[in-house]
Amino acid sequence: MAASVVITEGQVVGNEDLAALSIGREVAMSIHDRAARYAAPIWGDLSAGEIDALYEQLHTKGQRSIYISCNRAECSALANSFDQLFKRLGWPSTIGEGGILALGVTGIQVNPNDDTARLLKSAIEARTKIKVDVSGIPRQPGDLNPTMLVIGINPTDSNVRRAPKTRERSWWH
Repeated sequence: MAASVVITEGQVVGNEDLAALSIGREVAMSIHDRAARYAAPIWGDLSAGEIDALYEQLHTKGQRSIYISCNRAECSALANSFDQLFKRLGWPSTIGEGGILALGVTGIQVNPNDDTARLLKSAIEARTKIKVDVSGIPRQPGDLNPTMLVIGINPTDSNVRRAPKTRERSWWH
């Protein structure tokens, strides 16, 4: 249980009271700093121009089926943009969780490694600033599952603060 110290006007404060105040403030600052440091950067949505450019590049490529994996609020705008694009193309698409295939993904990943994955990588990288990783095993014969577009943690946000490699000094030093 945390100790609290209330100081009233005219009260004499001893070293133990000051120590309790310092520890409480240090804990509060530490929690705030850690939360800011590890806050996930937000993916923005695709612009109307990017959606139009992607549509122009993909609309003659035949129908594909896409599953968009977005496990966090930080990727919902981008997931909705891709869903809008795929629906405009007439491609069946769904937004949902990626399960084990989405764990630890940074950036955009498309799998399995097949012609649809390579087509999406080529179009997205040509028409946006987004880099796409085509990974995983090749599509197996008879596999009719949709291609999975996984939106992981945004690696390009300039506001991302990385964890320190050494112990930080407290705020008053």
